[in-house]
Amino acid sequence: MSLTTARSRAPAWLRDIPPVTLLLVVAGRLYARALDVPWYFDDYSVLVDNPTIRSLSRALEGSLQPRGLAFLSFAAGNAFFGPDAAAAHAVNVGVHLTTTVLVYAVLRTLSPGSRLPAFGGALLFAVHPLQTQAVLYAVQRMASLAALWFVLAILLFLRARRLATVGSAWTPRHLALYVGALLAAAAAFFTKQNTVVFPAAFLAADLLFAPPGLRARARVAYHAPFFALASLLALREVLPVLVAAGPGGGGSSLVRSFDWFLVGYTRPGEAILETTPLRYEVTQLSVLWEYLRLVVAPWGQSFDHGYPLAREYLTVRNIAAALGLAALVAVALRARRRAPFLSLGIVLFLLGLSVESVFPLDVMVEHRIYLSMPGVSLACVEVLRRIRRPGVAAAAIAAGSIALAGLTLHRVELWTRPIALFENDLGARPGNPRLWALLGESRQEHGDLTGAAAAFSSALELHPQYPQAMVDLAGIRATEGRPDEAERLYRRALGLVPGFPAARRALGIVLMRQQRLEEALQEFSTATRMNPKDVRSLYFEARLAHELGDGARAAVATERLGILDPELAADVRAAIGR
Repeated sequence: MSLTTARSRAPAWLRDIPPVTLLLVVAGRLYARALDVPWYFDDYSVLVDNPTIRSLSRALEGSLQPRGLAFLSFAAGNAFFGPDAAAAHAVNVGVHLTTTVLVYAVLRTLSPGSRLPAFGGALLFAVHPLQTQAVLYAVQRMASLAALWFVLAILLFLRARRLATVGSAWTPRHLALYVGALLAAAAAFFTKQNTVVFPAAFLAADLLFAPPGLRARARVAYHAPFFALASLLALREVLPVLVAAGPGGGGSSLVRSFDWFLVGYTRPGEAILETTPLRYEVTQLSVLWEYLRLVVAPWGQSFDHGYPLAREYLTVRNIAAALGLAALVAVALRARRRAPFLSLGIVLFLLGLSVESVFPLDVMVEHRIYLSMPGVSLACVEVLRRIRRPGVAAAAIAAGSIALAGLTLHRVELWTRPIALFENDLGARPGNPRLWALLGESRQEHGDLTGAAAAFSSALELHPQYPQAMVDLAGIRATEGRPDEAERLYRRALGLVPGFPAARRALGIVLMRQQRLEEALQEFSTATRMNPKDVRSLYFEARLAHELGDGARAAVATERLGILDPELAADVRAAIGR
């Protein structure tokens, strides 16, 4: 048997092993130092201090809640490795590598000829520096794991659809792929809700790559379960919020952000803008082009971009951004026959950003682009397929990947040193108060209280009504033995944001140290009413209530604490003799 014959009889997937291996080696080498990245910002509240992820059974019970599967993955990591930053980042790198392989599999399914275009597209996904925040910010496993499930769902759908179009519909193999696509899509949603757009992604892929001649009625029937699932999941998520916002529902709204008192900040000296959905959505028209600029020219990256909300609606900038979006959609429609990879790439890119461009959150963060990056990979495939000479295509892939990998290595190195990261980002954005506050927190963590206080003061100079910076600076003043100044800062922050549980708790600690126990107890009680899962405030409430002779109140607080954090509750019981 000749070597050529042997190769022709070998399973096709065997010839995918070398490119996949190279993808894993390159991506693994780029993120080797991820194990040296410490915890950042929300990592502490979600992974370190969150009692939910300390119990695997509790996380499993909540796995079908919003982002439940992400929390389940955190709980599983905590169960096996403890609250260890290196282990959490190792899992994140593993998620990125797995998603890279799945992106390659999707590209190979759509482009079954030469492996070079699919390899180039997947390599772009693996090495692009815009991916670093989703990989290295431990809590943003929510973004990367959701993308993993989303890409897997697309892969399973494409393979199921291919079987259906060749006459193998509803065979056991086809049914397994079809149901698998439904389950993977649901898993993506329960990891992060922005993946609810999966049926639109499936439909776009089907319209662009399925063979012609399929009947419209059959296509509708084939896609109906996916749209029905997405509709049910979306209603399950949004309906309780809408009910709460309705008459007698307490006035809740859809506007929310993890740092909502800063989202409306625009620039020094200007009043905070109300973060209405319309204002946010108009702003996102320009943010889209910032993301695209970073995709093409990825310099000027930042942990937080501090992108300002649009102050006015009908400006030249906003109109140009809207016309640009319309032109992008027109390109996708026009290119659907001659450049289907580009067309699908544009659709996936826009779908990946769509949900978080409608519901007000932080205006611009880099981890948000992770779900959209497979669309960029598809556009890359379109370009590579048009290069007729394989040597030229390989050279283009090598040159582009080396340039991007260099930027990624630099960014990974910065992430291992928080102070250097924030100082680097402030070099490009010195007017960003959140970056100053984050720099202050990092300096404080490294024992530089003077530098931390200077950074918090810089944040407050830029944004005098920034409550988090007030609370952070108050913490420094309390540590320095200046309780009166700390108390003034805490009360100033609470005057701006009365519903700020962390400020209530911190004020309570300052009052407790001054033996103003009844005032302190009141602050801890208020904090636990605002945030029933605030275990530290519950701890202090139970201890102080016991000390002040209110045994019933101490018992209630201890019981509530026992549900959330049994270990901390045991400490309270030991201290108060219960």
